[in-house]
Amino acid sequence: MSLCLCDVCQRLNIRELLSLSESQRSNSVQATLTAYQTEFLELKPGLPDFFRHQSSLGAVETAAKLGCALCNLIYECWSENPERCPRVDEADDDSGQGQLFIGTSGHFPSKGEMPVITVTQIPGDRSSRTLCTFDVISERSQYEIN
Repeated sequence: MSLCLCDVCQRLNIRELLSLSESQRSNSVQATLTAYQTEFLELKPGLPDFFRHQSSLGAVETAAKLGCALCNLIYECWSENPERCPRVDEADDDSGQGQLFIGTSGHFPSKGEMPVITVTQIPGDRSSRTLCTFDVISERSQYEIN
């Protein structure tokens, strides 16, 4: 069974996103375990703006209503978010500054973490906001990193 995806979502390559996320150069970050103990952890930075998705939440809603499974999932997740402010959504849509991106968050491979898929909106005059996140359910050995 294949999912119905809009033209925009059909261009998203999740394997490429995860592969690039895993191939990012790691940083060493000092973490405090207790008042007297610290540890250095491997941190891979995220790729928050890897894929330019829909131009606005209104475009996501339209694609969802036309049957796109991924746009529907994004729209439902955001619609149920208690931090959502419909007036801000409408203002971003009306001003044409509501571009959405799909990417990954930073993660700690040394703790066994996988990257998290993020959907962010980056309005032109404000900092980005995360609309929703999706856990990756896969084994690390499945990625080919060249």
